[in-house]
Amino acid sequence: MIGSEERMRSEASFHRILQCRSRGLSGPRLGRLTVKKPGGSEIKIDTPGIITSTSRGIVPHLTRDHVQSAEAIRWVYMAFETFLERTPPIPTLIDANKPLETLAGLKEDKHVLSMSLRDPHDVREMPPNGNKFMNANCIRGVKKVTPEQYRSFVHICNPDLTIALSDIPFTPPPFSQRRITKSIERSTAWLSAMLSPVSGVTGDRHHPSNIFVQMVGDVSHPARRTFAESLNEKLLGREAEQVKPFKCLDDGVFGYAFDLVPLRTSLLVSDKLAPDDEDVMPNRRTIDSKPLTQPLSEEIMPKVVELLRASLEPLSPEKPRLVTGTSSPHEVLHLIRDVGVDAFDVSWAQKAADWGIALDFVFPVPKEGALKGGNVRGDGKRDLGHNLYSSKYTADFSRLSDWLLDGSSQTENVTNVCPCIACAPHSTPSEEITHASVDILYRAHATDADRAGPSYDPPFTRAYIHHLLHTHEMSAHTLLAAHNLAAADTFFAAVRSVLSHGAAHIHHPHSHPHGVFHADLHPETETFVSEDLDAHFSLFEEEIERFCATYDSTLRLFGEAKRDWISVDYARGKGRLAREKAKQAQFVYRFVRPLFSPLRNLPSPPSTSFIYGNVNEVRRASPVLEEWYKKYGKVMKCKGRFGEDQLFTIDTRAINHILTHSFDYQKTKESRFFLSRLLGNAEKHMQQRKIMNPSFSTSSIRDVTPIFFEKALRMCDMWETEIISENRNTKDVWTNFEVLSWMSRATLDIIGLAGFHHDFNSLDGPDEPQSRPDSLNDAINFLLRNGDLPGFLTLLKASFPIFRIIPDKRSLTIRKARNTMLRLGEELLLSRQQGGVLEKGRDLLSVLVRANTDSELPVSQRMNNEDVLAQVPTFLIAGHETTSNQMSWALFELARHQDLQSRLRQELRSVPTDIPSADDLSPEKLPFLEKIVRETCRLHGAVSSIVRIATKDDIIPVEEPYIDSNGKVCHEIRRVIHLLRSKTRSDLNVRIGKGDGVVIPILALNRAKHIWGDDAAEFNPDRWERPPAAAKSIPGLWSDLMTFSGGPRSCIGFRFALVEMKVILFTLVRRFEFSLALPAEHFGVRSVAFLRPSVRGEKGAQLPLLVKLCEE
Repeated sequence: MIGSEERMRSEASFHRILQCRSRGLSGPRLGRLTVKKPGGSEIKIDTPGIITSTSRGIVPHLTRDHVQSAEAIRWVYMAFETFLERTPPIPTLIDANKPLETLAGLKEDKHVLSMSLRDPHDVREMPPNGNKFMNANCIRGVKKVTPEQYRSFVHICNPDLTIALSDIPFTPPPFSQRRITKSIERSTAWLSAMLSPVSGVTGDRHHPSNIFVQMVGDVSHPARRTFAESLNEKLLGREAEQVKPFKCLDDGVFGYAFDLVPLRTSLLVSDKLAPDDEDVMPNRRTIDSKPLTQPLSEEIMPKVVELLRASLEPLSPEKPRLVTGTSSPHEVLHLIRDVGVDAFDVSWAQKAADWGIALDFVFPVPKEGALKGGNVRGDGKRDLGHNLYSSKYTADFSRLSDWLLDGSSQTENVTNVCPCIACAPHSTPSEEITHASVDILYRAHATDADRAGPSYDPPFTRAYIHHLLHTHEMSAHTLLAAHNLAAADTFFAAVRSVLSHGAAHIHHPHSHPHGVFHADLHPETETFVSEDLDAHFSLFEEEIERFCATYDSTLRLFGEAKRDWISVDYARGKGRLAREKAKQAQFVYRFVRPLFSPLRNLPSPPSTSFIYGNVNEVRRASPVLEEWYKKYGKVMKCKGRFGEDQLFTIDTRAINHILTHSFDYQKTKESRFFLSRLLGNAEKHMQQRKIMNPSFSTSSIRDVTPIFFEKALRMCDMWETEIISENRNTKDVWTNFEVLSWMSRATLDIIGLAGFHHDFNSLDGPDEPQSRPDSLNDAINFLLRNGDLPGFLTLLKASFPIFRIIPDKRSLTIRKARNTMLRLGEELLLSRQQGGVLEKGRDLLSVLVRANTDSELPVSQRMNNEDVLAQVPTFLIAGHETTSNQMSWALFELARHQDLQSRLRQELRSVPTDIPSADDLSPEKLPFLEKIVRETCRLHGAVSSIVRIATKDDIIPVEEPYIDSNGKVCHEIRRVIHLLRSKTRSDLNVRIGKGDGVVIPILALNRAKHIWGDDAAEFNPDRWERPPAAAKSIPGLWSDLMTFSGGPRSCIGFRFALVEMKVILFTLVRRFEFSLALPAEHFGVRSVAFLRPSVRGEKGAQLPLLVKLCEE
């Protein structure tokens, strides 16, 4: 080990070449960093430029060959803490003048190496530093490193540039003024120790041009100025002797470094906690605030700029400025413009490679011509690249970048080629690297043609790297890392070109990927400042604004790619084992959790099944529910599937609270599983509710009412034809019709025409939808006509995802049904986009397509193709199945009650036309029709109940006290952690824990005797003459009923459904008489997705009724 002798050191210098004088010393500037190596080589790096980060001593994903051949990798940053797991550290054992370069495989004549103790990208919290030590992370935990030890490590490892120790807290902010003062004192003392001679080395004195000082002061402007001024203070006495010949600490400093990671965290916290006065620091509080790496917001970025300026104002402008921890090119541009930063690490580009992103952006953004590269977001901004984990790239055989050519595409000018190994792979060995002795033999026998230069193979495509990512091949990340570093280097080259020559000098693809701009600067010339840069500064500002307006600064692409990376990586061996353990823990927790739930002391009816719990009674709105209310009151718990406790209540105040706090009470995982199999992302369309509201307004429904009549009259004509043909031209004969099937077909045609301008012609098809394979009606009817409660395997899949890998026929058929609807949606969307959209069309498809194609719409009202297609299955099912069911129940009740049928027919025949307007169907003109519709919706809602799950602990208000399982009258349910809650509270509420289920029994509430009277279970339209006062407390959307739910997630199409019901009843009852085909007790309810009529003992949902023509 070389430790005691003097080493040959690198000498570094920095020259400002151009500076924007009008912006002062913090404006954008061009410079050149020159490092003279001990061997005589000289490396020049133009600034602003990039620094390549390392992990455990290597550039992530790249081998030594790649690092040596990559043009983008010239300045490498290494954290020494990664070597501290051994004593002494491995690099100190290497017998070389520059051990770190030898260890990392860097070339002395090509690479500049800078070294720090801490990794600036390590966001883990750390114990507090001490006066005589700094904490560092290594594989074996936290290590304490003294300034003397670090100075010794630097001396032995001999990097070209060094980051001095600084006491930047890595504990949770905010920090007190005392802590910040201590940070300044320690950092000053540690820098002084860094500049002192190494013990035992004769004549050792660090060259004054190789140490960067890390600027401290947290988010306090005065503290930052104080630290900067302390660097310029003249040293006296013992301090001056310690750092002699330097008169002040700044004399021994080469440049200034800033770490944005801890600063970003402190700013985010201080924005919430600090007072307005910047001189006063907030008090320490116990908060959870790990250092963050998300992009800086528009509000915080100016604060960062001011803090960095406060540190730089007292210091020399001739020295370079280095920043680590940027998260996007947007931040880089702002810091170049507003602070004059010279060098940046590009961890965002390297992290993109980790997450499967191929960067593809351009600077400056072209003023004319179509932009290329990156997905376009709903707000019109582009992504900075491509998430190659996404399935959209499965068959995308394009090169990685749309802005730089690949090697095989270039013709004469190679400067347009992306030089990375992914875009320009060499088909002949590089002259730079010797892989083995065979390369030496090749060069010895090579012809002149062979020596002419490398040729290029076709580039690696997006589809190929997508394949590699999903097969867990690390070579995918290697290719992406090389490409992204080249893209970042090209970006910085373009920035320098715009500053030095203006945007007119840039031709896309960029004219020089290696990033060298040429300026007439003699090697011996000192720094000079020119006003030439002023001429280009306004242009540079414009280019920055155009870039920020074009590319997404929130980096949503990075978040999506990270999630995809995690999900794919999770499927690997260790990830799969961890996932199985997590599922096992979830399985156990599901059965242990009720022991600690706030619901544990609520009264509960007996469960009829461990598998189904009380689901059967709740879904069918069984009469036994009324017995529950009498015995247990309005608040109780019931059993869900697999014994899960759920809050069950008909307390209207509690229900109102749950419905109006829809983000706190969301669909259960089981519900999401059932719905997602058929509808896809059923939640996302709720975010687009405001967009679709115009399609369901009163005026829009008035416009489509003629469509309702058209299809209703068409159905009447078909019925009349069938009655006459089956009874040999005799009209006064009863004919059996399966009414549910007819209603389903009619309402499907109506929603098709009214919502999507598409006629399914379902009424004109065969009677049996099964005879039309792959038809839409067939798909929907399969899902909704068979079965009652889901099968055991389906329940296991819904509750425990591990069972979803088991294939079953029902899942395959459901997938086929959904694909049928999506295929139809794609056809409708394509047809409408090609045919044009009516500017004022308010039908659902017109609104959706406008939101998809109109760039002038506000960002919040835009939808992409995926969003539009997601609405098609939802509205096709909800738009026709709910109405067809309730229409069938209305006809069932009228067939049971002939007197009501006669009264309704008499009222309807008083209308002089067969096609009245929507206004003619109003409650004022047809009051009994209104009562029939209301009573049908009350007694026969399409959905019996909804189940929500609490996403956080909550307190639900109730109308009156309830009785717990011990017979005690309670005002609230106490949880174990809330036992110290005051016992004097008298408010009425139920406490519910995060993860608890809540059942809202819609149909039971519509039939509750304490609200509707003793005849609540009977069909009595006359009750609407004077509705009970108690019904006013029901938090329903329409007519004091829960049929269409309530709150933000209530039924958007309720007006559409009500008018459709009235139109069909109007046409049918005026023209036909109805009677039951079987005794009433033979009919039942089949509950799948909706409550559908059925015949007991027969399979599937159906409603056979006898129909005949009315006498004129």
